[in-house]
Amino acid sequence: AGDAVPPGPFGPGSAMPRPGGGAPSDSFAVKASVTALRYCTEESAQFPKMVAEVWFRTAEDAERVGFRPLT
Repeated sequence: AGDAVPPGPFGPGSAMPRPGGGAPSDSFAVKASVTALRYCTEESAQFPKMVAEVWFRTAEDAERVGFRPLT
């Protein structure tokens, strides 16, 4: 199924990271910290440094379940 990613803990649009924190597939582009309820996109300066505890497809998917942008 190639791009079949099991649903993550925050419903549709979320997924757990691969071992090592990587994106579960190319369609997931938003890293999020569960402990802080913050997310960042590839445009964020924090993106390379953030360790993803969960991934979202879009910022909207993250915000729908209570995550806020990392500033």
